[in-house]
Amino acid sequence: MKRARLLLLVDDHSYLVFLADRAFGKGGYDVATAFTAEDAFTRMNRERFDVLIVELGKLDTAGMADLRRAKERNPRTIVLLLSGNGGSF
Repeated sequence: MKRARLLLLVDDHSYLVFLADRAFGKGGYDVATAFTAEDAFTRMNRERFDVLIVELGKLDTAGMADLRRAKERNPRTIVLLLSGNGGSF
């Protein structure tokens, strides 16, 4: 039996988490959520995710390093960074 694809969504906006859970769940993903970067990296140390969707504002320098380490552990992981900031970052 094929393993379900795992997606981790890191965002503190409950409506986005709800919508993403429904949309990606219908697409065959098991969706895990984290509302803080600390919670996300704890989960990434325990589980191997196929897709990471992270709100850019949740990451500081240490968080970016953790994200790089997660990608090094599983190079096939797709990482999407979201920003609600309309300006440059």
